[in-house]
Amino acid sequence: MAAFESIITAYKFDLKRSIAGQLQDLADKHHVKLEWKITQVTGSNPPIWQAYPAVNDKPWSSYVQAAGTQAEAKLRSSLEVYRMLRGPWLPSLDDRVLRIDYVSIYLLVSAERA
Repeated sequence: MAAFESIITAYKFDLKRSIAGQLQDLADKHHVKLEWKITQVTGSNPPIWQAYPAVNDKPWSSYVQAAGTQAEAKLRSSLEVYRMLRGPWLPSLDDRVLRIDYVSIYLLVSAERA
């Protein structure tokens, strides 16, 4: 598990591509089993979903994130993996570009919902 964390830390992410997709590509390239555990929070109405990665069947529950949809929970969890291992997402860009990126994230989540 620590080896895969080191791979993630060293990898140069493409800021125009999905973090979850790039994490999956890294896992595949390095023969690591990466799955996303997504569950509904019991008793939540409207539904709240939580997601976290499991690497080689070991839960990385410290990266758990919750959201109103499964896709958004997975997206938030993948961004949390990035943030915890690499630092803030897009730290060197100004607020204008960050707002555009959040719109892109919203559009990505909306497309996955459809």
